[in-house]
Amino acid sequence: MAVFLFDILNATGHVKPTLALAVALRKAGNKVFYTHTSRSIFSKYLEREGIGKIQYPDGVKDCLPDLVLLDQVLRDRADFYEHLQIPFIYVESALSGLIRQGVPPLDSGFIPKGTGWSDLICRLIWSLKPRSKVTTSVNQLVLAATPLDYPGLMDPHVRNAGPFSNDIKSRYVSPRQAYALYMRLNKSREAGKTILYCTLGTYHGFGNFRKVRRFYKLMRRLCERHPEYEAVLSITHPIQSLGLLPLPHNMHIFKWMNQTELLPYSDLVISHGGMNTLTECVWAEVPMLVYPLRFDEYGNAARIVYHGLGDRGNMRYATVDSLHQKIQEILKDKEEIKNRLVDMREAFERKNENIDNTVQWILSEY
Repeated sequence: MAVFLFDILNATGHVKPTLALAVALRKAGNKVFYTHTSRSIFSKYLEREGIGKIQYPDGVKDCLPDLVLLDQVLRDRADFYEHLQIPFIYVESALSGLIRQGVPPLDSGFIPKGTGWSDLICRLIWSLKPRSKVTTSVNQLVLAATPLDYPGLMDPHVRNAGPFSNDIKSRYVSPRQAYALYMRLNKSREAGKTILYCTLGTYHGFGNFRKVRRFYKLMRRLCERHPEYEAVLSITHPIQSLGLLPLPHNMHIFKWMNQTELLPYSDLVISHGGMNTLTECVWAEVPMLVYPLRFDEYGNAARIVYHGLGDRGNMRYATVDSLHQKIQEILKDKEEIKNRLVDMREAFERKNENIDNTVQWILSEY
């Protein structure tokens, strides 16, 4: 029996991709812990699965893990584990950001074509990045939706394992509210309306916060002008709702939504391009329209276009007319997009079936 410690950034998009792996390690007869800074909204779920919690850093010495699965974002803690002589591997909730031939940086919106000119552009983009922003070769376990990545050879230090599905269902709204909403959406679909779900993430800097507020107001004007849409918005901060009230009759806002429950009712998801949302859209086979805000979201949006799973836009220059046009273009091509989503979901399922292989690989690492 081995002891494993997950030291993950306390954010839904970072913790959620690790849950299935943590449970698989626990069911294989090992002890599994998360640091207290990693628990996020999934604490009760982890407790039910027999997964413990320790304080960081004091509890690490008492726990004495055989291997730490360290979030790449928390790599400044690597020195601490090295000092204690505790082995660790990096865990990525995003796609790998290591340099690859013919592939641009993860925060680039450039879509490679596999040509010599395309490779040259990729090398140029990499050369323009500050050295401090270029990740060198490290052992990475990628738990993101790796089939969404561009094809090509991977760095030998990278193990593309994800995504792994889990059955967790977090309740953010009351069952009564959820039931009323889903009944309303069913009636709207029967009436021929298009159901839009809009979610723009949980973490925004000040500049992005203003962009998000503006985009939500844009969604409001879209609903006012186009009664053929029924929109559900997930708004994580009360201030973002200012300027939206009173709501149009075909627009609904919630602080948090259980995406896995809502997606089957949705015809299209309008998203910032967070990997967690994109992954759940593929599992539910829902087309995507991505308006990236920062970092890897630009690369994620480019990959959605590359695989033909939706479209992308520029939030800064978005208008009601341009948003409506992009929605209509996706809906027009919906059947072909659906077919590609089915193929991508099957690729996800093949990865998920290999979770035992990943468990065995982790057991061989300590």
